[in-house]
Amino acid sequence: MVSLGSLGTSMAQEAHTYTIYVDPLPDWATNNAANVMEDTITAWHNANPNINFVLTDSPQQQYDFEVQWIKDNTGGQWAGEALLASHIMQVTLGDSMCQSTWFPYSRATLDKTAEHELGHLLGLGHSTDPNNIMNPDGTYFQYGTITQYETISAAHNYFAPTCAGFSSNSFSYYVSSSNKNLAFDAYVVPSAQSQTDFNNGKMFESYPSCTQATQNGWITTPLMTCNNVPSTSGLFIIMKDSPSLSNQLTTLTMQITNITPPPSFYIPVLPITQQTQQIQPQGPSSPSPYQGVMPQDVSVDVNPVILTDDKHVQLITISGGVGSNQNGEFELTITDENGVKVDDRYLQPSSDHNYQLKIPITSKYHSGQYTVLLSYQGNPQSSTTFEIINQVTTPEFGSLAGVIIVISIIGVVIISRRFRFHF
Repeated sequence: MVSLGSLGTSMAQEAHTYTIYVDPLPDWATNNAANVMEDTITAWHNANPNINFVLTDSPQQQYDFEVQWIKDNTGGQWAGEALLASHIMQVTLGDSMCQSTWFPYSRATLDKTAEHELGHLLGLGHSTDPNNIMNPDGTYFQYGTITQYETISAAHNYFAPTCAGFSSNSFSYYVSSSNKNLAFDAYVVPSAQSQTDFNNGKMFESYPSCTQATQNGWITTPLMTCNNVPSTSGLFIIMKDSPSLSNQLTTLTMQITNITPPPSFYIPVLPITQQTQQIQPQGPSSPSPYQGVMPQDVSVDVNPVILTDDKHVQLITISGGVGSNQNGEFELTITDENGVKVDDRYLQPSSDHNYQLKIPITSKYHSGQYTVLLSYQGNPQSSTTFEIINQVTTPEFGSLAGVIIVISIIGVVIISRRFRFHF
C-alpha cells in the first residue's frame, strides 16, 4: 500500500482521501509503466493539497477507484478510458499502429493518460485549454523504446521507421547484426523515399550528423543521437556486398528510443464540490447490485436515415426516460451490425428523468443496422435499432468506428469517455 498524505494546506475545506486499487502490471508491461500511478496521484495532490490518495494492490480492501491496464487498443478511439459508473480508469500501455507490431508508449504518454483519466473519476469533464491535462485532443503522443528485427542477406537493404509522432523529433538508436560476417552501413533518412531512390540507382537524402560512417561497415553501431527529424524519418540499413557470403543471413536488431522533450500540462484545481464528493467504495468481486427497476425506453426519431450525397447531414435524436428511483449515470452504447461498439456515452438524466441526444449522421457512415442500448449499473434497460442507407457511391469510412461523433446535449449531462493521442 502506498499512501500520499496531506502535506498541509491553507484551504479551509475538509481533506478527503481516495483509495485506489491498482491492478498488478502484466508480465508484458515495460519499465515505462512502473509507478505511473504514484506519479499521477502526486501530480493531482500537488495541485489540490486537500485531496489525498492511497494506492492499494489488495482487491479485498474497500476502494473508491480501480486502475486497469490495457495492452493494445489499435483501431479504437482512446489511449485511456474512464468508466464513470464503475469508478474504473483504464490506461492503454501501447499499440500496434506502427509496423503492425506492438510497441510500448513512453512514460510521459502514460503519465498524461493516467492523469487525464483520474481527472474524469474526480468529476472533471474535458477542457478546451490545450495546456490543461483534461484537454481531450491528444496533442501529445510518443512511443518509448521500440525494437525492430529484420532477417536479411548481403547486398540487401531495409528501412525501419522511427514511429515518431511530432513534426520535429529527437531519438537515440543503435543497430546490430547477429552474423559477425555480414556488416552494414546505417543512415538516418527523412523518409522511405531514400530507400526507393537508392534502389533506383539515385542519390538519396540522409542526415550526416546522425550517421557515423565507417569504411568496412558496422556489426554493432555505437549509440547515436539524432535531433530535429520529421515523423516520416527512419533508419536505412544497407548491407555490405559480399558475394562469398551471399548465402548467409543475419538478423538486424534496431532499437530506437524517442527522447523528444514532452510538453508541459497543468493539473487543474478541483471545484470545492468535487474536492469533497463522497464516492461509494467499489470492489471488482462485488460490483454494484442491480436494483430491479423496470426497463426504461430509448428511441430514435428518424429511421431509416437516408444519405443522398457527400454533403448531406441527417440529424437524429436519441431520447427516452428513466425510472425515478434510478440515480447516477446511465450508459448509452451504439453498435454496428457486426456487434462492434462504435460509440458509448455516460449520461446523467435531467431532473424530469428524461434525456435527449442530437447526433449528426453524415455520408462517412456505411449502410447497415445499428443498435442503441441503454444500461444502468451494467444491466441492459432498453434498446432500439435504426438503419442507415448511404446512397453515396464511396463512403469515406467503412463504419462509425474511428469517427468522432459530435453530440448536441439537451436536458442531459454527458461526460465523454473518448481520449486519444494522435500522431
